[in-house]
Amino acid sequence: MLASEVIQAYEAFCPQEFSMEGDSRGLQIGTLDKGIQRVMVALDIREETVAEAIEKGVDLIIVKHAPIFRPIKDLLASRPQNQIYIDLIKHDIAVYVSHTNIDIVENGLNDWFC
Repeated sequence: MLASEVIQAYEAFCPQEFSMEGDSRGLQIGTLDKGIQRVMVALDIREETVAEAIEKGVDLIIVKHAPIFRPIKDLLASRPQNQIYIDLIKHDIAVYVSHTNIDIVENGLNDWFC
């Protein structure tokens, strides 16, 4: 299955139109034509998240909090956040962001928390 197909299926349940204005959303790292066999779901992209994704051979991470929210000024590996981006790209792991749309959608996080 391609990343575009996984995203299309996900967005049928959780449309981007439900996102609040200014939300970071959608594919942030990777390409839509990437083959996907393993998907991971996470709240945040952290060093531990990426390490687990690499260990488990994950192709796509669907995450609530966008790893890229502010403009990136450089990609120096000496910066921990940049090393996360470098590792994701190096291991060809795509990242898709679903923030407030997963909160608002019927049976989304708001419903689960209530």
